[in-house]
Amino acid sequence: MINTNLKSIFLFSKYSIPYLKHSKNPVIINISSRIGFPEYTEPKFVIYGMVKAGVTNFTVGLSKELVLTGIRVNAVIPTPTKTDLFNEVFTPEEEKGLIKKGKLGKPEDVANLVIELINDKSANGKILIDKRVYL
Repeated sequence: MINTNLKSIFLFSKYSIPYLKHSKNPVIINISSRIGFPEYTEPKFVIYGMVKAGVTNFTVGLSKELVLTGIRVNAVIPTPTKTDLFNEVFTPEEEKGLIKKGKLGKPEDVANLVIELINDKSANGKILIDKRVYL
């Protein structure tokens, strides 16, 4: 989980920054999770929450480190999103509970949030949180 969700964004950033320095409108968008915030910590998501907290902190820190290069670094925190993995993690009862709290997202919704951050030229170090499910 650490390699997939944290080390990968570190390595992506490390190896793409030299190329991004020569790009128009360079931006890195990471995907994080509310589970990384202490108020959303859940026993069955402790490691995932720890890793996503790292993603969020890395995003903000890297945005400050790269500010003079013109490379913007932001993150999206989607609402719980209905994917194949969602079906493996949540029981039907848990899914119903989430639906009662708001609208589950679709992968396209996450893509639209990413596009929003790419197009917002003033966004740097921004954590865009989709709050359609009120947890």
